Amino acid sequence: MNRFVFVTLLLGLSSGFLTGCWDRVELNDRAMVMAWGMDVVKNQGYTASAQIAVPSKLGISAQGGGGKGDGFLVVTATGKSVTDAAQNMQAKLSRQVLLSHRRVLVVGELLARQGLGPILDEYSRNPDVRLRTDMFVVKGEEAQNLLRQSYPLENLPALAALKTHQQVGGMGNAALLDFLMAANTRGRTPTLPAIAFNPETSTPAPESENGTKLGFEMVGTALFDHHLRLLGYLDMEDARNLQWVRGTLQKLTLTATIPGTGGKVSLDCTKLTSSIRPTMQGQNIRIDVTLRAWGIVRENSTRLDLSQTAILARIQRDLAQAAANNVSQTIHKVQSQYRCDAFGFGEAVHRAYPYRWKSLQSDWAQRFPDVRVRVRATVKVQRVGFTGRPLQFAEGESLS
Repeated sequence: MNRFVFVTLLLGLSSGFLTGCWDRVELNDRAMVMAWGMDVVKNQGYTASAQIAVPSKLGISAQGGGGKGDGFLVVTATGKSVTDAAQNMQAKLSRQVLLSHRRVLVVGELLARQGLGPILDEYSRNPDVRLRTDMFVVKGEEAQNLLRQSYPLENLPALAALKTHQQVGGMGNAALLDFLMAANTRGRTPTLPAIAFNPETSTPAPESENGTKLGFEMVGTALFDHHLRLLGYLDMEDARNLQWVRGTLQKLTLTATIPGTGGKVSLDCTKLTSSIRPTMQGQNIRIDVTLRAWGIVRENSTRLDLSQTAILARIQRDLAQAAANNVSQTIHKVQSQYRCDAFGFGEAVHRAYPYRWKSLQSDWAQRFPDVRVRVRATVKVQRVGFTGRPLQFAEGESLS
């Protein structure tokens, strides 16, 4: 057998072991889910809602929720579980549901109060689901109602929820993963960002009762217990303080009244850090929280000249003291009102005292409200803007 025949036969035999795309599904045959909602239905299980992108309409301005002209479609189905509801939803669609592009998960308040435990397994077990997904609780409403709302600035409302969370300092793309991690530890209780309807971000909708369509806004943080049941909410200011203590806050504007001046200074913080240091003396536990912020002065309504070193040092101290006081109030509220360790102080105790934690973890929920917490803050002004002296005061006018 000559070399040419041998090579030809070898290539022919090898081609039999090559597989083609026999099981491929064309993009035109898939329904790309961008957001998924879950609600509880009495005596019927759960209602799943999917916000599906309509590519042919993504370049057209939205005219109404899920209606003609929108770049999205909302489909709902009821089932005994998440998977069962998804199966029933597929019966309503001409295309195969594709979950790998899902960016947002939302749950209704009624389901959150009942408990999220029964629905979370599918989100962690299904390999098509991305754990780096943003997840929200819809305050006072059902998830399906939120998914039906248009948003003036985005063709896909799901992306509006994700971007809004990032704009207020949240990490985004991490709420689901963070929730699952917190659910599996005794040292921190889970939280989720909370979202609600907002009539100010509205678009005309003739079919609505008052001529407007509700938009939505971030309203704070939802707190859960270790049974994954909703306990209540923190407002936006407390939610930012919670994130700062946990070291997940990305941006913040600090505003403080400067004593003796009758004015305020606002600092746009571009970097925020936190450290939690527990100390144990016998059975007594103390938590020292150290917060740090670096930023740029954006507003100065005092009569102070921030170009002077001594005055700038005073501003930094006043901003730091205001920040420490605000965070201390948030911690006290969570300890006294909700009695859940949403800050991760138990995790810090576990890292610092791993052997003693074995005896503490079983009753940490009872110990947490009585833990003494001391908050200290350091603020560093990196720049004071274009001017040091307020321009609204005359050059010869004395400053306080």
